[in-house]
Amino acid sequence: MKEKLKNLFMKNIGTKLLSVVIAGLIWIVIMSISDPQVTKTIENIPVERRNEEAVTEEGKVYEALSGNRVTVRIRGSRSIVENMDVEDFIAYVDFKEIGWVNAVPIHVEFKNKSNEDLAEITHKSKDVMSISLVENLATMVQVDIKPINVPEGYYAFCSSISSKLLEISGSKTQVASVEKLVGTVDLSKDKQSCQKMVDLVPVDIEGNEIDDTKLNIAQKYVRVDITVIPVKDVPVVLDTTGVTVATGFGISGMDYSPKTIQIAAEQEILDRITEIVIPYSADELMQSEVAEIEIARYLPAGVYLKSETANVILSIAVERLTRKDITVPTAEIEIRNLAEGLELRFEKSLITFSVRGISEVIDNLRVENMGLYLDMASANAVGEQEVILRSDPACGVEIAQKLTVYITDRAAVKDDEE
Repeated sequence: MKEKLKNLFMKNIGTKLLSVVIAGLIWIVIMSISDPQVTKTIENIPVERRNEEAVTEEGKVYEALSGNRVTVRIRGSRSIVENMDVEDFIAYVDFKEIGWVNAVPIHVEFKNKSNEDLAEITHKSKDVMSISLVENLATMVQVDIKPINVPEGYYAFCSSISSKLLEISGSKTQVASVEKLVGTVDLSKDKQSCQKMVDLVPVDIEGNEIDDTKLNIAQKYVRVDITVIPVKDVPVVLDTTGVTVATGFGISGMDYSPKTIQIAAEQEILDRITEIVIPYSADELMQSEVAEIEIARYLPAGVYLKSETANVILSIAVERLTRKDITVPTAEIEIRNLAEGLELRFEKSLITFSVRGISEVIDNLRVENMGLYLDMASANAVGEQEVILRSDPACGVEIAQKLTVYITDRAAVKDDEE
């Protein structure tokens, strides 16, 4: 029986072995076709730092010059490799392994150890992290909280914060690059005031986020109270009654912007506000002037400026007055407040006088629009009187002219004639 079995296995042994080899090759080909070997690059794997205390000295810290992130190339079965990402790897340096040139080897491993049998790391972009020992610096920086996604028609601001200043420390160059610590509060779903815990990130002077793994921050969050209040559009009224010009000069134009602003306050305060009055004064102007007036200074208590424009821009055009001589019949002059029973007559039927005003007004001046008059309220005595010729202020000119007139008693004149 044994001999028969032996003959059965040994018969055509070469053919049988060849069949096994061929079958194995076929299996390898099938597996290669269905799940082939592929290569994939995984970029920006963060490098963890271990045993950092091994490289620090008193008053100094280390600064990584390169090797904060690493890129690797892996090879393995497509079914495994194609699904791998940054999260599937651990990259680290152990500062106990630091070399004399201040370089630390970078190690990259599969997070799941079972993947070591299915894929291999064939390349690393960096083999070492280069560091330098630098001066340690600690300083206080401002905390800035910014509400974002504020609902339309509302204004939000940080009314209270648990810490307005926080200490940061680290390498001198890194600490010096920090402008402030910024936190954002998303109000897309809030239309009322609230309290929140807000995470902080360091930013540079241009607002770019700084890698905080290189910094020690006293605390990375603060408690804030956010006030959310409604918004209203109101006109801006500029009071320029306090603006005067030097003798011989006049204002040829005045304008300001903006004429409407957005303010925010509790609703009962908004309901009482119809305009924002901003006064401006300037004495004895002799040339044109442009002024910026801070709006917030003139807002009532509890009212905040919502508009991005913080200032009213006022432009005052000043020019030297132009002089012009005008001749008019005395019949064109209105007599006001002459006492009853008195009569007034002029020395001449035509008078010539000088006016001064800005060039545009002088060029378009018409006698019939000047509203010339004499006010006789204080000239009640009979006889020769010296009075001031005046004009309607709306005509925009100055008159400095004295006239001699004669006052007579109408009744006495009538008796003489009889």
